[in-house]
Amino acid sequence: MDLKQWSKYSLVFLLLTAPAAYASTSSIMVDMESAILQSDYKTAEDVAQKALLEKPEKSVADKIQYELGLCYLRDGDYAKSVDILKKITATELDNDIRDKAYLALYDALYAQEDYEQALKTIKRLLWLSPKSDYLSLVYFKYARVSLKLAAWDVAREYLEKIIKDFPQSFEVDLAKQYLEEKRYFAIQVGSFKEQSRAEQFAGELKKKGQYAYVVEATDKQNNKFYRVRVGQFTRLDDAKKLKSELSQQGYTTQVYP
Repeated sequence: MDLKQWSKYSLVFLLLTAPAAYASTSSIMVDMESAILQSDYKTAEDVAQKALLEKPEKSVADKIQYELGLCYLRDGDYAKSVDILKKITATELDNDIRDKAYLALYDALYAQEDYEQALKTIKRLLWLSPKSDYLSLVYFKYARVSLKLAAWDVAREYLEKIIKDFPQSFEVDLAKQYLEEKRYFAIQVGSFKEQSRAEQFAGELKKKGQYAYVVEATDKQNNKFYRVRVGQFTRLDDAKKLKSELSQQGYTTQVYP
């Protein structure tokens, strides 16, 4: 879910007005942007590496490195993404690039299930940029990783901040859903638009001895989704164990929340 939502905040950088000395870099960036728009991240990664060989000025290099880290993230190479994003966030950056780089670093750490470091990253961003243009997203990520760490009260605080301070934000509906649900860990194994399909899938899992059930959710456009989940755990480690077992059986799994 986080990676798709993140794409809303990942802006394509337009460098067509770069100085003449960097004309070749601008041309390379156009190719990179085109590859990103087509979700061809391997090509974008190659083009980015070529652009960095041009040794552009720091502001341009920062943008290229951020996009490269984002490409690695989207391509599932979380270790490379973490490495490059950690390096650029350790330098002085333009505020907008800094905020987006920290958010991408959080996503890469979260995808690696390194929740402690993800929490430290989002805390650092909130300290550096308390009035970030992406503040509702920052709050949501803070709440989400807090849920993973069973810090329920902290998660509730930031979810309520989203509802109060950003009632028109993209994150507000998700915040409301999280607040309405009980506090436990579960394994989500499917999401369907048709309730009958979700119920059928849950029934198949029940026949295999799993505690499966369907949760109804509604998005911002009032579209309903029926999510199939298994188990209810108070400890994240127990949820991870079931996730591993279900994954080995061929199910697509994710720990919820």
